[in-house]
Amino acid sequence: MPRDLHNDLDAALAADRKAVRFLADLDYADTPTRAWTGLGNITWDGKTFVGVGNMAGMSEASERVRPQAGELQLTLNGVPLEQRLLAAAPQLYRGRRGTIYMALMTLDNPSTFIGEPFPWYAGLMDVMVTRETADTATIAVTIVDDLIDLKRPRVLYFTSEDQKRIDPNDTFLDHMPDGSTPLTW
Repeated sequence: MPRDLHNDLDAALAADRKAVRFLADLDYADTPTRAWTGLGNITWDGKTFVGVGNMAGMSEASERVRPQAGELQLTLNGVPLEQRLLAAAPQLYRGRRGTIYMALMTLDNPSTFIGEPFPWYAGLMDVMVTRETADTATIAVTIVDDLIDLKRPRVLYFTSEDQKRIDPNDTFLDHMPDGSTPLTW
């Protein structure tokens, strides 16, 4: 799918020297978490992203020819053991939105964007795994793209209640027998 790129970003992609950074916007239920692969805090689109530098990792996201669900794994190393409890509460993250933005930065000022960051990967947070060492933990969260929703079974019956979930104004099935009477042949 073609993406609309900012003109400055398009020109910077063609240049020889550029600094590529990624911004992660994870919509946890209690507090959204925003981080970027640089150092220090940076503000973009009214949101503050905390720099995690080389403490963060990201798996490879591949292009697919056929429409099939993919996934991307984000890893954060060196998390204090007191803060690892995020992984214990799946209701805080499972099924919540996660978006990764790609940004180009100037080499002379690594906190200045060239153009606007653009969405590089988006999906729903699925699985979070925590690995602990003596004093720190590594937290990895998997983001699955929106095509995974196509695999979710949708159970609909020909009942008035199910039809009203689709269209609240539809009353056709209100006038049909409920099917509890035996059918005689």
